[in-house]
Amino acid sequence: MDEVIFDRAHGRKTLPKKLKQHLLTEQDSKCSICLFPYDPRYLQIDHCVPYEVAGDDKSGSYMLVCGECNRAKSWACEHCANWINKRLLPICQSCYWASPEDYDHVAEEVIRRLDLAWSGDEVRDYDLAEAMSRAANQSLPDFVKAVIKNRTQNGTDSLEKQV
Repeated sequence: MDEVIFDRAHGRKTLPKKLKQHLLTEQDSKCSICLFPYDPRYLQIDHCVPYEVAGDDKSGSYMLVCGECNRAKSWACEHCANWINKRLLPICQSCYWASPEDYDHVAEEVIRRLDLAWSGDEVRDYDLAEAMSRAANQSLPDFVKAVIKNRTQNGTDSLEKQV
């Protein structure tokens, strides 16, 4: 893979187009965080671990993210105690924002995340769930959690047998 191009006056500047093309192929044009497929022009190259913690290592530690996930990741990382005070690489490497498919924490908090997006015919399902959550006087995330909890509690015995 081509190396990062540097500008002497301002540090890291551009990432090679070949890197984005490689990531598009590797990630099937999906955001690494929400896993939603995007037109390539809407995906941005980002460091898995913030540049301020890991620097520009050459181990291929880049991901493609959509703008929304990139902003959420940036905000979370910039407000994380590790980023502010410690800057310990292993803490970042085990964070959701660096590895959403295999993580221990989200910005040092014990949290599990599920980022969902609906498209096409699925939008009707979203609209129905949103209407049902309003009717139940619940936020949509709380409603979805309640539905999942109900489903898992009812199916716990059969699920445990499968696992």
